[in-house]
Amino acid sequence: MSCLVYWLIYIIYCYTVYLKDNIYLNQIMKISQKEIIEVIKKVTKKKIDIDSSSKNINDWDSLAQLNILTVLDNKLKGKIFTIKQMATADSVKKIILLLKKNNFLSND
Repeated sequence: MSCLVYWLIYIIYCYTVYLKDNIYLNQIMKISQKEIIEVIKKVTKKKIDIDSSSKNINDWDSLAQLNILTVLDNKLKGKIFTIKQMATADSVKKIILLLKKNNFLSND
């Protein structure tokens, strides 16, 4: 076989591995609404539901906001801080909406 055929086989192999890895990573980097609520509940140590926000939860202050984002970022393998609007997402609904918009929300 010629050198060109070997290169084509190698390129196809690399592309296949790349696609497989990206599909695997995309499956890992998703979080459910339930998990989001659990993260916020653990950080604020308060009862949290879909309507909770920094306006109606006293312990959801700026430090709690940073902790919430850090925990979510760890769960999403460092991808949360790529969403610029996350810093101002001060409610469960806003966080869920932004994660859904950026394809990080699972269907669970």
